[in-house]
Amino acid sequence: SGEEKAKVETEIENVKKEILQEDFFFFEDVELGMLPDYEPLKDLKTSNIVVAKPTMKTLSGGRKSITVNWAKYNKRGSYYEILVATNKSFTKNVEKAKPTKSMPSIRFSNLKANKKYYVKMRMVYRYYSNEYKSKWTKVKTVKTR
Repeated sequence: SGEEKAKVETEIENVKKEILQEDFFFFEDVELGMLPDYEPLKDLKTSNIVVAKPTMKTLSGGRKSITVNWAKYNKRGSYYEILVATNKSFTKNVEKAKPTKSMPSIRFSNLKANKKYYVKMRMVYRYYSNEYKSKWTKVKTVKTR
């Protein structure tokens, strides 16, 4: 009926506003019939959810190690994915880490000394059985000592 349809539309708009205020991801199109009590993203296509890119704050090279610091998100998000490699296309000597969102930094050790490394990261948001990933950050370089 008309009243139920209006109630559902209002509920969806409230969910969209709440999510937008968190400044983490947003909906491009939300279909009718998805209420917050149910699994609101269950029927939503992956392309409709955009996860914000994390910000790499500092990147420092230590003795055979690299430390990556980033701006911590207190909002939604499950974990980060960080890749470290010896070439820009991330195909040689790749190290991978999946720190939780509560961690502000991570250290990669046992790397080669006096070597240039390339680093990139992204945020992953897990919702039920789906994973929504942000775009990769720009590739940054650091040299170990």
